[in-house]
Amino acid sequence: MKISQSALRNLIRVSQLSGALCLAHLPALAQYVASDACSYALAHKYTVDAGCTPRAFHKPASFTATYDPGSCGSGAYADAYGWFTATSASTSMTFAPNTAQDPVLHILTGACGALTTVVCADDLGPGGSESISFPTVIGQNYIIRVQTSGSNNAMADGQVCIYPTPPPPPNDEPCHAVFLDATTNCNTVVSSTNTSATPTPGIPDPGCYYGGQPDVWYSTIAPPSGHIYVDSYAVNGDGPGDSGMALYTAASCNQPMTLLVCNDDQDYPTDHMPAIGRSGLVPGDTVYIRFWAYYANEGSFLICASPDGSALPVELTSFTATVENGAVAVKWSTASEKDSDHFTVERSTDNKTFEPIGRLPAAGNSQMPLHYALVDRSPAPGINYYRLAQVDIDGTTERSDVVACMADGLHQALLYPNPAQVKLNVRLAQPMPEGATLWINGTVDRSMAQVSVLHLGRNSRNVEVDVRKLVPGMYFLSILTRSGERISVGGFQKL
Repeated sequence: MKISQSALRNLIRVSQLSGALCLAHLPALAQYVASDACSYALAHKYTVDAGCTPRAFHKPASFTATYDPGSCGSGAYADAYGWFTATSASTSMTFAPNTAQDPVLHILTGACGALTTVVCADDLGPGGSESISFPTVIGQNYIIRVQTSGSNNAMADGQVCIYPTPPPPPNDEPCHAVFLDATTNCNTVVSSTNTSATPTPGIPDPGCYYGGQPDVWYSTIAPPSGHIYVDSYAVNGDGPGDSGMALYTAASCNQPMTLLVCNDDQDYPTDHMPAIGRSGLVPGDTVYIRFWAYYANEGSFLICASPDGSALPVELTSFTATVENGAVAVKWSTASEKDSDHFTVERSTDNKTFEPIGRLPAAGNSQMPLHYALVDRSPAPGINYYRLAQVDIDGTTERSDVVACMADGLHQALLYPNPAQVKLNVRLAQPMPEGATLWINGTVDRSMAQVSVLHLGRNSRNVEVDVRKLVPGMYFLSILTRSGERISVGGFQKL
């Protein structure tokens, strides 16, 4: 479920305009009126257009509850309705509340007294735009229903856009992978896009913070050196932004795939576009390359393959950080090294500013697996982020993906059930100060975005956290006091 970048820019542009400016620049908005109850009246019909033109979809305070679809967190709350006629076999839609309200979006079919849900969304929380893509029948009418999550609060300045879902790119799945020539040093660069891509099911999870994002595919043939290096570049500094890439092998495109390696942000902080390499391949074997962008971003980019073994001085096979006896053990392994000088372990408490905490000499040149370890004996309370800087003898530096772990904090808590799927119970060891806030930090994406989930009152020790909207993965809890002190609580897994 996603919205194209051009459509999102349209919605953001409208949300930034004042009401007067909206009317001045978009006079057609006034003709679109949402209704208080399900209706196929012409006054409440919305247009489907390829440009995803934002149109008014207001839910004023006077609207009342008329129908509860019973899905995506809906309830017997005030709702607003519109409708449209499908013009393609797949349709996409985005509703932008333009307020701090949390919208719940439903698409329904049938007569107003006997509606059937087609699709629904309540993914992004307060202030977030809900986007959906779904199969449609050309010429069939569909009802749009919008409510505020868990309340009757108005959304009097909402905007909706409806557009035919663009077809996915030709290389949306492995059997239509675009071939990359790995016989020259990236002399042949392929122009690419991931716009309207869809996720590929049944492929091993690559890691690297992948969370089911839409992907596109490429293939190459391992050269006589047995080494390939694949790089990607943003077009004019834009592109899909923060992205990841993984290499797989398989007997053929429709056979089970084996993950070789994945990487994210090889070019960080230049453009967040990934590069990846692998040695020890069987010359002549086909290698499949999976590319995805985080946050369902879309855009154009360039990609190429190279046989240049010098492009990857160190082949890093693992990098971990775990708590052991009150310290953090940072460990990594390499499959091969070429002209490597040393490794530096860097630590951060905010996943933005990193400082070096230790250095180990590298092997220089090696064709055998090697293992390294460095102990951080003074981790900061709470979440610590680590990355590895590998420095070549000529000063070239490559940095690894970031890993995170929770150091022992001052407050211990009982978290159950763990893993959690719907609700997480938190029993704190001692009451928290008045005005403290409980926060969730996720490791599913690189931004480590923080989400305030509850404001706790005086002497509060027992907390229930709704985790249904969280993407599956590992999360950490921490307490933020009124004075700004952050105290770690514990970690849990979301199924």
